[in-house]
Amino acid sequence: MPDERLVFAWGATDGWPNLDSEQLDDSPLVTVTLSAVGDRTEMTVHVELPARLSEDRVQEWWSMGIRDGWRDTVDRLAARVARGPAAPQSTAAIASTMIGTLDGEDP
Repeated sequence: MPDERLVFAWGATDGWPNLDSEQLDDSPLVTVTLSAVGDRTEMTVHVELPARLSEDRVQEWWSMGIRDGWRDTVDRLAARVARGPAAPQSTAAIASTMIGTLDGEDP
């Protein structure tokens, strides 16, 4: 498998961090890279905060739990992948699973 990469501005409209689709340079940039390592896949997640933030503001963001939140998210993804492929679900079931996960429940 050749290296694959997903890059996106992270945030939510009227959420945290606030995502303004007109000013994406003000949002954290997330890069997820998938690389083949033997017969496995390695995933690397890189979160880059906006360059305009002061060092104090950067420390404030980290103290809010960004690192732990991303670690928890990646751990949940790894646990789900380890369970193997899921049976096909209806759109309603998928939406319910996503909402439960966002509310902190383990699907």
